[in-house]
Amino acid sequence: MGFFDRIFKREPKEVTIKAIELDEWLEAESADTLASIDREITDYIANFSELKKGLKQKLQNLEVVELMNKEIPNRELHIMQGNRLNYVKKGLGFLEKIEFPEDHTDYEIIQSFAQEFENQLKEFNEVTTKGYYVLKNFFDKEMLQIASDIKNMENLAVKLITAATGRQVKSYNLLLSKIRELNESIVQSQKIENELNELQEEIESLASKQAELIEKKDQLKESHDYSSYQSYDKKKAEIDSKISDLNSRLNNEIKVMDRPLRKYMHDSLDKNLIESYLNNPLDALVDDDTYNILKVLSNLKTQLEKNKLDIKDKQKSKVLKQISSLDKAYLDSILASLSEFKKQKVEINRDMEKLTILMDYKELQYQLDHVSDKIKKHEESLKEKKEILSDIHVDSQLKKLEQSLSEFTGHDVTIEI
Repeated sequence: MGFFDRIFKREPKEVTIKAIELDEWLEAESADTLASIDREITDYIANFSELKKGLKQKLQNLEVVELMNKEIPNRELHIMQGNRLNYVKKGLGFLEKIEFPEDHTDYEIIQSFAQEFENQLKEFNEVTTKGYYVLKNFFDKEMLQIASDIKNMENLAVKLITAATGRQVKSYNLLLSKIRELNESIVQSQKIENELNELQEEIESLASKQAELIEKKDQLKESHDYSSYQSYDKKKAEIDSKISDLNSRLNNEIKVMDRPLRKYMHDSLDKNLIESYLNNPLDALVDDDTYNILKVLSNLKTQLEKNKLDIKDKQKSKVLKQISSLDKAYLDSILASLSEFKKQKVEINRDMEKLTILMDYKELQYQLDHVSDKIKKHEESLKEKKEILSDIHVDSQLKKLEQSLSEFTGHDVTIEI
């Protein structure tokens, strides 16, 4: 039967404890056992401290003790003295590093201290083994006493590690860790649940606001002013379509001359002008207020007629015909149509600006977009938090901890959140 088994061999009783109070309850239940371990560790530390003092004194004595045999050659005496001074120096330095922990109830610190001592001892032995055996030939008794003290200190370090990491302590520390994990999970899950409730309330509030805005927007759509706005908007679309058709027509006419124009512009001073007509003919025509394109087309016609461009006859015929149709009167008609369309759009825009409903509609749409965006972001956040919450298994943690505590204490433990 183990140590804890003897301590907790008692009549089982039903115990209900709040999760937040578990660590204090477990400490109280384990108080006698932990106190016994603490006393054991305190005794080990006290013995350790006495051994340290004694070993320090033995090293100081080794430094001054005289040889029993006075008839040793000078060379051997010189070797002995060098090893003695080095061993004493290393030994005192080794002892200087040993700092005992003040808190004998913190088992992690006790374990760390003992393990650090073992590492320092290993390092000390590595650098003094040769010197130890040299000195043993001269001071056998003193060196054996020093070795004995070091061995006893090493044994105490092992006992400290055993006490600080034994089954009872491991079980106790593991339970404390599980208690902390449970309480952290409870706090986290409660925090997320509160955030979920707040998000859900906010989404519901925003959804209500969204419905109000949609209703207002629908009411605006039913008004006379909105019908006027739609009529104007339709007229603008029709004008834009006419401008687009105008641009397409001119673009198709320029495309007929695309290849010859590109050949012609390689050696032309009007390269930029030609390129602008090839890319966007209507904009180029608006910018070309002196109709420089007509001069270009005239020169192109001359070169085609003189066969200076490598163009097939069939294509040349189409190009020459197209050049003939693109005269000043035609270009004037295109610009006149474009000007009329733009004038109509200006008049429509002016009339539309008189409609206050447009501003009201845009404001409602802005608010609606803003509310809809917030709802979307809240719903994404809601989904993420639900996923996080699903990964926090509070119920499972609680049941496992109840079972572990019941086995550990002998009581029937129930945990309340």
